[in-house]
Formats: sequence, structure tokens, C-alpha cells
Amino acid sequence: MSRVQKIISKTEKINICKEEIAGKVERLFHEMSYLYVVLDYGVAMGLYENGNFQVCMGSGKKIASIPWEYVQELAVFNQYQELRLRYVQNRFCGRYCADEDDGESETYFMDEVQKLWGNVELEEDGYCLLTSFRGSRLWVPVISDGPGRIQKQMGIKVRTYMDFPLASERKGLFLKKDERFLGICPWPWKGDGETDEILYQSI
Repeated sequence: MSRVQKIISKTEKINICKEEIAGKVERLFHEMSYLYVVLDYGVAMGLYENGNFQVCMGSGKKIASIPWEYVQELAVFNQYQELRLRYVQNRFCGRYCADEDDGESETYFMDEVQKLWGNVELEEDGYCLLTSFRGSRLWVPVISDGPGRIQKQMGIKVRTYMDFPLASERKGLFLKKDERFLGICPWPWKGDGETDEILYQSI
């Protein structure tokens, strides 16, 4: 967990139909970004780049286009921005959040890494398969600058935006305004022998 810092950020409310999503993402995202998709029948992750929405699903590594007819929630995100949408009454509603120099206002934020449940069973073509003793299986994409050592566990970077009402008078009180995903990363490894089973039993 990082210390509290200040940043210039902007937020825009979004309300669009399914057919408008691709164009909206193409206008906002100009580099490879992560995808998080909640479907009627499961959860998938993948990558967006140059108009292509690709997710990885199934017991074997099967990369396919997003099945839009089953999408209930969608997040497109990278280090600098996130678009998050939910399917509500035949529309996709949500918000776009971005950190940039010409943003609307200065706000406080704090970054942390949250655990992605499961241990890395295998790595293949830029994806890690996370499995757990509960039977869950999730293919997670990893955007890398080059080869690295095999990771045992993975996490997701999360940025929390906050405000301090009357901070000079009421120290320690804060208001959580928003949060967004930043990217996928290795889970800070605590030592040999630590698994999800051990973490689960210790809670």
C-alpha cells in the first residue's frame, strides 16, 4: 500500500448502447489495455488493442472476441485510465475516469495491490492460469516489457480516490470517492510454502 498522494483527475458519466461501446473505447484508449468482463455465465479477463476486444476463457486457453450478448459488466483499464460499464435496462451505464494534467480537479489517492485468488498453474503466450482448491480457474493477461521469472501468485493494482472533509479540523476522517483498476502484477511473495489454501485457512 502506498502513501496518500495528490493527483489531477477527471470523471465522465457514460450512458450508451451496446453498439456504441467499441467506438467509445477506440476514441479513449490508444494503447494496449486490460479487459475485465462479467458475463451471464462467468468472469473473463483479456486485452484490448486497436479495436480488438479479446478475452481468454475455458479450461484450455481459448482466446475469443467478447460475446456481447452475455455481457453484464465491462471494465477497460490501464495505468492512466478506466472505463467501467454495467448493463442496465438495455443500456450500458457507468463512468470514465482518467488521470491527466488537464483534468478537472486535484484529488487525493492511494494505490494498493489486491490478491487475485488462485495460484499460477501455467503460463502461456502472455497469460497466466490461476487455479484454486475451490475449483476456480481464471486466465489472466500480463502485459510485460520482456521475459521474467515465473510468478506463483498474481494481484491487481487498485487506485482509491478520496477526499478529506474539513481535513484541518477533523484529521483522520476521509470520504472514498471512487476506485479503479490500474493493471495486473505479481503478488508480493511472502515466502516458500504460502498458498491460497494456507491464506484461506488463516482468515
